[in-house]
Amino acid sequence: MKMKLFTSAFLFAFGFLCVNVAVAQDEEIKKPSLVPLSPYTKNISHERTPLDFHAVQEADIYSSWRVWRMIDLREKLNHPLYYPTVRMRNRHSFVQVLVDSIKHGAIRAYSPINDEFTDTLSFKEVAEKFGAVEKKETRQSLSGADTTVTIPAEWRWSEVKQLLVLEEWFIDKRRSILDVRILGICPIRVFNKTIKTGDEEAETDAEDDSELSKVKLFWIYYPEARKVLGRTMAFNPQNIGPEYTYDDLLLKRKFSSYITKKANTYDDRSISDYTVGGIPNMLEAERITNEIMDKEQDLWEY
Repeated sequence: MKMKLFTSAFLFAFGFLCVNVAVAQDEEIKKPSLVPLSPYTKNISHERTPLDFHAVQEADIYSSWRVWRMIDLREKLNHPLYYPTVRMRNRHSFVQVLVDSIKHGAIRAYSPINDEFTDTLSFKEVAEKFGAVEKKETRQSLSGADTTVTIPAEWRWSEVKQLLVLEEWFIDKRRSILDVRILGICPIRVFNKTIKTGDEEAETDAEDDSELSKVKLFWIYYPEARKVLGRTMAFNPQNIGPEYTYDDLLLKRKFSSYITKKANTYDDRSISDYTVGGIPNMLEAERITNEIMDKEQDLWEY
């Protein structure tokens, strides 16, 4: 009997301590620094506005292609989009910026059921897809009475390991260039199947031959998100002085990716639907890339 009381008391104290530590960490991050952390003041990022794109008219388009490409955040070149995986005061990962903007209404989240941006998601629905749901557990206190303990939602930022990008390439005959516009970005959460999150999509999106589940979290409409991303600094691993924004990083193509699908006659099927294996998939993705580039090169005379 004493052993049971001791175990119950230990579990109650441990749970209470975890809750207090999580809350304390959140409060610590929100506190401003009492001293300057740099020899100079970085005000440029807060004053920036995204550069406007050149206006494009339908009559100026010679050819266009719509493609879906995957950014694997585990690749070294893509680490500035992935890290930090924990909350920091002066740095935010790409997905942290998106979630915070959705929470405060700066940008809208769209359902990942399709990539046509037909339905919006609330912040609560986004949190549920993350598995970041506040839970309540009943535990026994030292006096033997049942006490309800609230466990705060846990955001596992490290589980967002991929970004699906929808973009359109086109040849603008007025400017005589091959140009591209990012239309949408969808973060993908990759996690172990054994983790219970209450997300119904986890099992349906999982690969049967793998121990991992992949869940599309939400779509964001990139032109709408540029105002936020154009003012949020991305970490520059080569030089922390002249930082660049997430908008700069994406528009300057400072990431590694591969094409997973191109708009086609056959219900916009993915490359993996008509090729077998990883190497054939990569070769087909390379063929599509070369097809777009060669189309632009063939228009020139030397």
